[in-house]
Amino acid sequence: YALPLYLRALSLINPPESSCHSAVLMNNISEVFTGMGNLEEAQGWAERGLKFVENFKPKKKITRECEESCGVLLFNLGMISEISGSIAKARDYYEKALQLAKKIDFKDCVNEAELALQRTAILLKKQAP
Repeated sequence: YALPLYLRALSLINPPESSCHSAVLMNNISEVFTGMGNLEEAQGWAERGLKFVENFKPKKKITRECEESCGVLLFNLGMISEISGSIAKARDYYEKALQLAKKIDFKDCVNEAELALQRTAILLKKQAP
């Protein structure tokens, strides 16, 4: 039930570039698709959200909402990569999320990214010959 509501909310932000709410909604849509097991769609929405935030930064005064959205989107792209079996790629996203989270003092993201990096380090060791 959430997906149509998120899509509708996204369509109501006019213009979409006016607020980082768009990135938050794109992240939420990505999470719904992840929960449905549609990782390709999930990745697409997360990448769109990340691109949106990156394009928003130079043009507008960056807000806490934009910064946190960027951290969560990076983390979620890591999670999608990890679920897909791309552990090295996942670690890259988790590292980026961790660096940003530390920079903006986003403690929840710091904690989650550190746990994900520990977990993926173990997974990489298991994959090594």
